[in-house]
Formats: sequence, structure tokens, C-alpha cells
Amino acid sequence: LADMVYLISSEDRLYFEKNKTSENQRVEFVKNLNLKSPYSKFIEAEIHLHWAFVKIKLGYDIAGALNIIKAYKLLVENQKLYPHFLPNKKSLGILHILIGAVPQNYTWVTNMIRIKGNVALGISELNEVAEKDPIFNVEAKLNYFIAKGYVLKMDKNTMADFQKFAEQNSKNAIIQFFYASILMKEAKSEEALEVLKVFPTGKSYLKFPYTNYLMADIALQNGDYLEAENGYLSFLKNFNGENFLKDTFFKLYLTSWLQGNNQKAENYLNKIKKIGKTNTESDKHALKEASLDPFKKNKTIMKARLAFDGGFLERSAALLNEISPSNLKNNFEITEYQYRRGRVLHKMGNKKQAILAYTDAYQKSLEEKYYFGALSVLQLGYIYLDNKDKANAKKHFELALNYPKHEYKNSVDNKAKAELNLLGQ
Repeated sequence: LADMVYLISSEDRLYFEKNKTSENQRVEFVKNLNLKSPYSKFIEAEIHLHWAFVKIKLGYDIAGALNIIKAYKLLVENQKLYPHFLPNKKSLGILHILIGAVPQNYTWVTNMIRIKGNVALGISELNEVAEKDPIFNVEAKLNYFIAKGYVLKMDKNTMADFQKFAEQNSKNAIIQFFYASILMKEAKSEEALEVLKVFPTGKSYLKFPYTNYLMADIALQNGDYLEAENGYLSFLKNFNGENFLKDTFFKLYLTSWLQGNNQKAENYLNKIKKIGKTNTESDKHALKEASLDPFKKNKTIMKARLAFDGGFLERSAALLNEISPSNLKNNFEITEYQYRRGRVLHKMGNKKQAILAYTDAYQKSLEEKYYFGALSVLQLGYIYLDNKDKANAKKHFELALNYPKHEYKNSVDNKAKAELNLLGQ
């Protein structure tokens, strides 16, 4: 567990190469104990699962997927032998959710283990462990909130429960990080900033430069470009990994371009093509943006997007109201404008107008396959689900799932597949 936490937070590839053989050594150690205990296969599965997450984070997707298969088979076998062993459900719950929401390019994994995921069952299993198990209750509860925040749709009651949970675990850096991160995903950046300001640090804690990255994001969303630039530079100085580097340089480009400093912006832009990997969706998006002459993009739309992402809705709406659609240069700008309008209208509770804006963005995206199309039908699915119109919700989640390859495909597929799974599809 300690190795997993360190490697995922640091992306220390040298440490990984030096210690990757410890996975098999530890599994063999557990096997050689010959324990007649439900913990034996459970611990083996945990070791494989921890290394799966590390490998996937470092870009070894196939090796990570094979680890997940090993872990899943061990857990299923253990469940048959010890059906009342609660910790087993903690890990099975995670896998049932992940398999139920697996993106299309990972379906080969589910085909190999010949099982369909079950998101509702996974949620139920995590909740049971969170309520009843004295050892793994905190981990199960955190995994439940992560699943709601990153795979499913977060609701107000769950967010309120997460707040209480985070307050009860104020010295736990992992919990604080995920709480702040999910607050930001829910467009509550001002609340996230308060969490990050008192983020636990000191000799007892690992260095965690991601906090600089998140705080820089909030400053960028709020138009504090100098503060954002300093935050991103601090992240780059303290982070030794390969993920989020292209994304960070793209955001550094934004801090300069939005202030009119095009020369400095271009220097940052040039680094996107040279530095970092494209394992994450944000890095893929940054590389694509860098290749599309972003200096020609509409600054007002970009500011509106950033403001919306931070939950500064009034500012985002005011910026969009400054734009006359007839003055937009091309179909891409018009499509993005409609999608951004849809997001603001949706968040402000104007579902009817949001449906019109999303539908227009989707239709305008089809020919060029802009990612706005996939995001629009995903949001339409959520609206119809809220309206108890399951048939239309299913239709739009399927459209999102089957939308051709785009830079946000994995996360869109995750969310659409999870909702279809919950709808019984």
C-alpha cells in the first residue's frame, strides 16, 4: 500500500523499476505462509490490485489490466470460500464498478474474465464494508466517494456526506486531496481552495506537488493569471513525473495569452510538443490544442469556460453574453459557444434552454467529431435521467458511449457506461 501511494503520487519511474519485482516476491511470501485464512487470497489480490493501479498510472495499461484479472479471479475464489468475509467486498466493489464502467478500448479485459460489471452491486458492497468493517471502513468509504465523483454523478447528499467524512479525517492527505479534487470537478473551486489552504504537510507526509497544480487551476479559473503561473511553475519544479506536464504547459500558455503576452505564450506552447507523455486525457487535449494554432481561439469563450469550470457561474454567463454568435469565426467556435451556453444554463437550472444548446452543439459536432458532441449528449443523458425519462436518457448515454474517438473518450465512456449499467443495459 505504501509503495502504491508513493508511486501514484510521485510517478517515480526509477523507484518503480527498482522495486517492481517485489510484487511477485510479496505474493510468494503470502503463499508460503500456508495460512488457512480468508486473508491469504485477499492479500494476494490486494498486492496485484495495488500494482495494477501503479502500472496504469505509469502508462503500462496491458500489464495493469492483467493484474486486475489476477486480482479479480482471486477475490471471486475467496468469496466462494468465505462468503461472509467483509474485506473481500471492499475490493470486489471497486472492480464491479470499474468493470461496469469500463471504456470501450478496455473491453478486452472484461471479455477475458467473462463477466459483466455491476455498478449498483459495487456501490452496495462498498457501503456494506464502510458501515460494518472496522479495518477497511475508511478505505471503502473513500472509494465510494471517488466512484461517485469520477465515474457516476455526484449528488448534493453524497457531497454533504463527503464533507463530513473529510472533516473527520482532516489529517489524512489522501482524503483531503480527493475531497478538494472532487469539489473542483463539481465546480466548487472556492470551497476546494479552503481545503487546499490547510492541506496537511510536514515531516510525516509525502511531498504532494499536485496541491500546487490544483491551486494554480483555481487561480486560472478566477482570472488571477500571475498567481496561476507561479503555481504551475512551482508544480513543475517539485514534480518528477511525466503526467500532466503537457497540460501544465498549456495552462501556462493560457496565463500569458489571456494577458496578451503572445511571445511568452508561444514559448510555453512549444514545450507541449517536447515534454511529457499523453497517458492522461488532459495531456492529450493539451497536445491537440497546441497543434491547432490556439492563438486563433476566442479569448472570451476561453475565459467563460475557465470561469464555469471553477463554479464562477455569473462571470461565465456574463462573458458568454458579450458574444454575438454571428461574429464567431468558424463552426468550431460556434459549436463550443453552444456547448458552453448549455453548461451554464444547465447549472443554473434552465433545463429547457440547456437541452436546445446541447442538441445544437451535438449536431454541429458530428461532421468534424468535436469532443463537444460527446460531452453534450452525456449531459443530455443526465438531464433526461433527472426528468425520469429513462428512454431518452438511455438513448443519449448510448450516443455518448458510441461517439467516435476523441480526447475525452475514456472518461465519457466511463460515465455513460456506468449510467447504462445502472439502467440495466
